[in-house]
Amino acid sequence: MRIRSLALATAAVAAAAIGIAPAASATTTGGTPFSLTIGTATATGTAQYIDTGSSSRDMLVTGTITNTGSGCYEILPTNYLGGFFLTSYNGGGICGPGTFTINYRLKGTFQGYVYMCEATTVSNTTGTADCTQNWVGPVTVN
Repeated sequence: MRIRSLALATAAVAAAAIGIAPAASATTTGGTPFSLTIGTATATGTAQYIDTGSSSRDMLVTGTITNTGSGCYEILPTNYLGGFFLTSYNGGGICGPGTFTINYRLKGTFQGYVYMCEATTVSNTTGTADCTQNWVGPVTVN
């Protein structure tokens, strides 16, 4: 038993020395459920903050978009600071019937909001959203 404890302690020290941190080092706070519907699509899920140890935090948005029609829809994790809009990103989306799994981490979030919009196309790559004028939201992340 003593040898096993010594081996585990040695492994922990070695991992710390080379910078491997346990998965629990980034803590999540809060968690705000959302349900947004526009046109023939509904997005449901949770948005929560992840404490990164810096002056800002990351926002993790997870869930699904379910579409029963032919249109395109995107989820938009959005960042505000002091009431001013900073960034809104394409958190992924879907064109046509089906379900899309949302799993998007917005880094450096001060105050996060989640929107959903109608889009002309969906690329499912990070970057600027391709929205038309129809938006729903925001859901304020607590």
